[in-house]
Amino acid sequence: MITQLNIFVGLLITLAIVLFVIGIFGIKYKREQYKNP
Repeated sequence: MITQLNIFVGLLITLAIVLFVIGIFGIKYKREQYKNP
């Protein structure tokens, strides 16, 4: 039970980090597009 909970929390943290990184790269990419249409 505890092991399953730890795995679930680990997956949530990993997913949050991945979405955060994708969001940062997405904003940078959009800014580059606006600078160089």
